Amino acid sequence: MAGLRETIGNRVLKNKLKSFQRETRVHNFKTAESAVVLFDAAKKDAFKIIWEFRGFLMDKGISCIVYGYDYSHTLMTTFDPEWTNSILAYTKFSCKPDKII
Repeated sequence: MAGLRETIGNRVLKNKLKSFQRETRVHNFKTAESAVVLFDAAKKDAFKIIWEFRGFLMDKGISCIVYGYDYSHTLMTTFDPEWTNSILAYTKFSCKPDKII
């Protein structure tokens, strides 16, 4: 029964996704308003380099979000999967000043 449910669910999702359209454009540092930076946080010096790049983007007036995917994965796997999914949890680093928790 679970296989049938999954097959039907995949078909419904595929049909819904057909109606979604996304506009893609190429930007440079003069025209970009926001950026997402994804980096390998397992590399020892990556965070320092990314943090400097984040500063560069902010100086250009570009809002950004920085994701380090190694530690995030490690941290998230320590949580109960059902709880994590129920609250739609994710990790992020923000380029805007925010409170530290």
